[in-house]
Amino acid sequence: YNISYDTYLWLCSVLSDNKNKPVFVFGHPPIEGGVYHTTPVAGGFSGGFWRLLEDHGCVAAYICGHDHTYKAIQPNVSQANTWHIINSPAGGSPRSAAGGDINAEDYANQGFSFMNIKVNHDRKRIQFERWVTFTDNATGAWSLDDSFESSFEECLVPTCVENLSS
Repeated sequence: YNISYDTYLWLCSVLSDNKNKPVFVFGHPPIEGGVYHTTPVAGGFSGGFWRLLEDHGCVAAYICGHDHTYKAIQPNVSQANTWHIINSPAGGSPRSAAGGDINAEDYANQGFSFMNIKVNHDRKRIQFERWVTFTDNATGAWSLDDSFESSFEECLVPTCVENLSS
């Protein structure tokens, strides 16, 4: 996977116009570190696309799926607070975070999940919550599976680089 230079310039322009608001970027494949999608997108965390997200300063998260598993990390390539979130399963068949298909019993116990994102009124703090329900749960109740925060002081105007993979 890769993104075109025109798409990159468009995103850079959109980020430049949003200087004081938290931004969420959505994509299909993980940038890097996926279980099933292992080829880095646009140079991975050291590439121009990820640097663009971190350099803006207000990109709270890049949220993707593809791998049918869950993983939330902060690569902190440039000491930014940007999260890289693989948020699945949200309707597709879940898979093991270790790789490979899961057996029928584990599949039945996986259930589904969603991400609740709360932006503080001052737009300086963001709370992420991952909620899950399991298909073997007779009540169908949702439970909090993971929770983390991000914060920022100021947004910056990103510098668009010439080469996305460098």
